[in-house]
Parts: sequence; C-alpha cells; structure tokens
Amino acid sequence: MRRIKNGIKSNISIWVLMLIVILVNVTPSLAEQMPTNSAGNVSEWAVGTLMEGERLVNYPLEWYDDSFQEAITEEKLEILVEGTARKLSELGLEINENFKPVVATGNSREAVVISLYNTLAKYQLPAIFEVDHLSPVEYMVKRGIIKGTSLGLELARPCSTEQAVIIATRLILDTYQGLSQGSKGFMWKTTKNNNTVYMLGSIHIGDPKMYPFSTTIKDAYDRSDALVVEANIMNQQAVLSDFVQRAMYSDGTTLKDHISEETYQKCLIVFEQFSLPAEAMGRFKPWSVANDLNVLAMTNSGETNEAVSAVNMGIDVYFLTKATLENKPIIELEGLVFQADLFNSMTAQTQERYLLQVLNSILNPEKDQSSSGQLLANWQTQWHDGNLTEFKNGYLSLQKEETEISKMLFGKRDESMAEKIKVMLEATGSRTYFVVVGAGHFIVNNSVIDLLIDDGYEVEVIK
Repeated sequence: MRRIKNGIKSNISIWVLMLIVILVNVTPSLAEQMPTNSAGNVSEWAVGTLMEGERLVNYPLEWYDDSFQEAITEEKLEILVEGTARKLSELGLEINENFKPVVATGNSREAVVISLYNTLAKYQLPAIFEVDHLSPVEYMVKRGIIKGTSLGLELARPCSTEQAVIIATRLILDTYQGLSQGSKGFMWKTTKNNNTVYMLGSIHIGDPKMYPFSTTIKDAYDRSDALVVEANIMNQQAVLSDFVQRAMYSDGTTLKDHISEETYQKCLIVFEQFSLPAEAMGRFKPWSVANDLNVLAMTNSGETNEAVSAVNMGIDVYFLTKATLENKPIIELEGLVFQADLFNSMTAQTQERYLLQVLNSILNPEKDQSSSGQLLANWQTQWHDGNLTEFKNGYLSLQKEETEISKMLFGKRDESMAEKIKVMLEATGSRTYFVVVGAGHFIVNNSVIDLLIDDGYEVEVIK
C-alpha cells in the first residue's frame, strides 16, 4: 500500500498535509476523470437521493450504465444489502438476539424491501421505530421509505436497480435521522442585522464514514439562500480549462526543463508506480504534479479512479453537487483561476521542494514513523465526531514554522474571506449563507473566525 508520510519525525513539511484540508485540489489529471452519471439512465425524481446513495451505500457508479432501470440481479442485490448492512453497523447498535430474519426470495419489490428490512431489524431499536409491531412492508411505508405510485406499491413487480438503491438509501437516512446520528463536523455561526452566516470547515478528501451529516448541518444548509465555497467546480468547463492551462507549460518546455535531473528521475519512478503516463504528466508544472501525486498517495490508493472517488467524497464536492441539483445559488470566495494563480506565484525553487518532498515521502515511507494517510483518516474521524479541540490541537502542532507556502495558504486569503463574509453580514435585507471552506481557515492563528471576532462580530460554535 502506497503512503505519503507527514514528516513530523523527518523534516517533511506540513505543506503536504495543509493542502488537503485547505485547497480544493481539483488537479488536472484528476479533474479530467471526474465521473459523470448517464442522465438518460437515471430518473429525474431520483437524482438527489442517488447522490446520497453513492456516499452511503457506496455502490459502483458503473451501475448507472448497466441496466439501471431493469430488474435488479441477484449479484447487485447482494452488494446493495451488504453495503446497507455495513452502513447501519457503523451506528454501533446492539444486536437483537431474538430477531429472526423474514424470508425473501427473488427480486420483486417486496423481496427487496424484506432483504433491506432485515439489515435493520436485527438491531435493538428505540420504541419509536416500532420494528417489533410492523411487518417489513408496513414499516417501510410508515417511515416513508417506500411510497408507491398511483398504481399502489406493486410489490409483486420486479424491482429495478434504481428503485432498490433508492429504498436502501432512504432506509439508511431515515435510521440515522431517527437516532439523531450523523457527522457533526466543525461549524460556526455568526449573525448581524437580519443576516446569518454558517461556516462549515471542510476536509476536501472524504470517506464514506463521514456520511450522512447530522440534522444540524443539514438544517443549516437547507435554511440557506446560497452556498458559498472557495471555488465552484460544477458546470464550469471554460473555467476548468483555464485552470488546466495555468497548470501546464505553454512555452514548449516540459517538467524536465524546470527541475533537477535527480528530481525528474524520481518523478519517472513514481509515475510508473502509479501507472501515470510520463509524457502527459510532463506537460504540467511541479505544483500540479505534486498535487496529483499527493492526492493519490494520501488516499492510500495508488489508483487514479480510487483517488477520484475520494475527492468526490469531499465535503465541498457534496454540497456543490447538492446545490447544483437544487438550483441553489453558488457564490465563490476565490475561484479555480485564483487558486491556480496562487500556486503559480510560488518560486520555482519552492515548487520543486514541494514536489521533491512528495516524491521522497512516496519512495521512502520506511524513513517516517507515521503516515499522513493515517493522519487524514484521524481528521476524518474527528470531523465525524465533531471533535474540534482534538483536530485543532493536532493540526496546529504540525505548523511549526512559517514558510512560503503557509503564507500563501493563509494570511491574505483569510483576510479576504473574512472581508467577504462581513459584506454578507452587513448587507441590507435578510439572507442566510452556508459557507464551506477548508477547515484550516477557521482554526489557525488569525483565522477567518479570529478576524471576525476582532472586528466585533459574535461567532458561536455549533455542535
């Protein structure tokens, strides 16, 4: 398993880690491989629920192009049931030793309902769920998990893959909500006049265990009039193209011409290790190559498609997707072009140092004591638990000195974000904004939160 190390014991800079929780790393080679669901294979009414299902049940996206509207196969149903059971097991409920599974065979709608019901009913649940008093179908109907059509529930009809995924997703969401469970995250709230700003600290590389979110986070988002992010990566092909162009060399030179021969040879080894085409990668600048390799290594995948999945699991991408589907306005604090220019502002020496540190971490993992992959997993757990104190203490302990990159990532960026939030608060009218930016912007010294408080705004932590 390929890992990138954090450098606490080995002089590897905190840069590598900070980039994960501060910037929207839509790096060129990964951005080009972002999956797009085949709209023709998905019912319009189901899109929002399916977006949740991708993160909860974590079913293969290939299903959309594989008879998604046709009767679910035995193999797919087994995968779906296993995924649902796995997600429900994360609740840590006690097993009901007296439970006897209801027998179900085939792929009818009733059989699918029963199979999924069994994954939940085996647990000891609070009385409000009434599992002991209702049949599988009655339970699903009462909880609003199956709703039927004008023709009724049509339980004897074959259940399509899409319908089965919808039922599984609704079952999970309903159970988590009924138990008041879900990720708590790191969220703050500030108000002025009649305006409200919620600020959610994000981790840009996510994990299925971070979903679903708590009702507190969901309600804050639902109440908002607009989503505010660092950069909007949705439906902006022209901007994405501009970002990619800024990440590439346009003067006929390549990566090899801008770094030492030693660094380039290490690049070739790592490219081969990750099955990346050296010629294509050589068209990009050191910071861009480092970002791509960083994401691949941080996710412990070594495979581009797995890294893309991890990026798609990020908090920002979730809310951007949700807002896009719901036609909720999206406001950018910076934008992709700004972020590309931010990296381009680094000196050539700093870019190569950053790239070299990433390369060395991948090639020499045995020299480090702990992996940044594990640190990322810890941060994801802390985000899930809402453990802001532990996250902040651990994060700040890594920031031992101010560097060119740390100055670039914070400082004026935080000042700019705080000023734009103040404009939202001071505007006439009554509006609510849901701000999602990298968690680092809210916890470092002189953070966005600190700047708002210094200017007299009351900011409270939402738990």
